[in-house]
Amino acid sequence: MKFRNYLLMLLCLATASCDSTFDPFVKSSQIFTILGYLDMGRSVHYLRVVPLRSVVTPANSPTIDAKVKTIDLNNGNVVHWRDSVITFPKGTVAHVFYARFPVEDNHTYRVEVTRSDGQTTSAETTVPKRKAITLGNIVVGTFGNGLADVTQQVSWSDVPEEPYDVEVWYRFFNPPIGPFVDAKAPYKILYGELGKVFEGSYAMTIRYSRDKILLKDKEIFNTDNRVLYGVGVRFIQLDDKWKAPNGVWDPDVIAQPNVLTNVTNGFGFFGSVGQFDLEWTLSDQVVKTIGYSTPGDR
Repeated sequence: MKFRNYLLMLLCLATASCDSTFDPFVKSSQIFTILGYLDMGRSVHYLRVVPLRSVVTPANSPTIDAKVKTIDLNNGNVVHWRDSVITFPKGTVAHVFYARFPVEDNHTYRVEVTRSDGQTTSAETTVPKRKAITLGNIVVGTFGNGLADVTQQVSWSDVPEEPYDVEVWYRFFNPPIGPFVDAKAPYKILYGELGKVFEGSYAMTIRYSRDKILLKDKEIFNTDNRVLYGVGVRFIQLDDKWKAPNGVWDPDVIAQPNVLTNVTNGFGFFGSVGQFDLEWTLSDQVVKTIGYSTPGDR
């Protein structure tokens, strides 16, 4: 099971967007199961909270004996989360707490879920630290048919392993519908890989000319007669505790309560996602060499 699928599964549980019969039954001193994560790329964050019970009965109550808050351990800021109730088609309900606040890189956040008797389930996550992103020189080669093949290397320093994901996008003028439109180039799909880590740095190659061809050929985005404004890249990194057991995302293994958890007095997982962007523009000469028009041509 690839990690992207696991992340989607966790999001599904956290937002209760799936028809799930998730219904813990635990005889222990643990208080809650919590599932969720903080994301630098989002303004609203979600946490599913499930009371651990000693009897096997459906949890259909519209209320829950729980208060949720997060504490930024770097500056002491406290955010109180609000409860929402989502009912599944089969009649079971899920309590999904949410809060709106910016997540900062290299900050440690503690979530606390407290019952009215003072019993608390908690977990901590440290958001990945922002690392320097640098651009290499433009390289102009040739395809076998003689057309220009324009590339550029992007490096991410002080990175011990490949990022969870990388997003590359092209920003085009788009009148009269709107000022701009972004075309995302899914490098994992187009090329089967993202890049490599070597001596503590991650490097990948932006393939401008190939992207222009493949985005159209694979019917992802029509790149004909486009005015290119800029290019961007986003590196997505997970916190250090978000690791596959034995390096493999096996759903049967992950389903065990104590396998992937960083929770105290409970079960589940509370993690964080760092998103780090860089946007740039290309010279008019390079834009035309790739095969696009420039803003000055409009």
